[in-house]
Amino acid sequence: MIDPIRIRASSMWGLLDCPLRWAKQNLQGMTLPSTPPAAIGTAVHASTAAYDRSRLEGQGLTVDETAGIAVDSIMLPDEEVDWAGAKKDKAVATAISTHVAYCTKIAPTQNYTQIEHTLKSLKIDMGEGVVFELTGTLDRIRTDGAGNQGVGDVKTGIRAVSHDGTVAVGKHLPQLGEYELLAEQEFGPMTLPPVIIGLSTGGTGRAGIAEIYGAREALVGTETEPGLLVYVAQYFKSGLFPPNPGSFLCSEKYCPHHKQCIYHG
Repeated sequence: MIDPIRIRASSMWGLLDCPLRWAKQNLQGMTLPSTPPAAIGTAVHASTAAYDRSRLEGQGLTVDETAGIAVDSIMLPDEEVDWAGAKKDKAVATAISTHVAYCTKIAPTQNYTQIEHTLKSLKIDMGEGVVFELTGTLDRIRTDGAGNQGVGDVKTGIRAVSHDGTVAVGKHLPQLGEYELLAEQEFGPMTLPPVIIGLSTGGTGRAGIAEIYGAREALVGTETEPGLLVYVAQYFKSGLFPPNPGSFLCSEKYCPHHKQCIYHG
């Protein structure tokens, strides 16, 4: 029996960005402490999910009450965080303001049916002994109230939303494509376009939603173009995971193999 290769939706972009870094982390188990921006993102994901779940289930928790979950996440994290050059109190303030921006600007405009749902995995045989097992925990499934539904993913960061309100979506397309595949096998057709819910952590309070088109097609391909999974499969078939010294994450802060890597300057 062929052992499947697990690929989390949230790691798909990293696999495409620098296959070597992905292999070191996901195949060889190399790790680094989490970063303050990642800790803020984790905190906001937890607090906004609690707020949305409260609305969905009629629990009536307030924005302020669920903000406390973000505070607890930063002060008592589940994983190691490297706070060098950063302050926890500032991170807490950022997480709270980002949480409030979501709850006041985004949540009232959305109707959700699923919140932070771990999706059933999907196995895809790529041939030549390579079987992918796609996995992921989906932030949201939204509905328009007319029977249409679609996936949604929350993204935080200083550049998540630009000054003109544009939500950064580019690198997230393959992740959303994987979410669509997984969600459809469990909940039926995703007829609404997938969305990125962008939340700026730059102290601006900017928040926005951007629809993405062609995510599923980019991942699995069309009649005329191969999908990204076809290209990714070549790494595993050959055993060669090319480096990308031009990656934005090519640094000791983000890559556990950086000190040993000979491919960057």
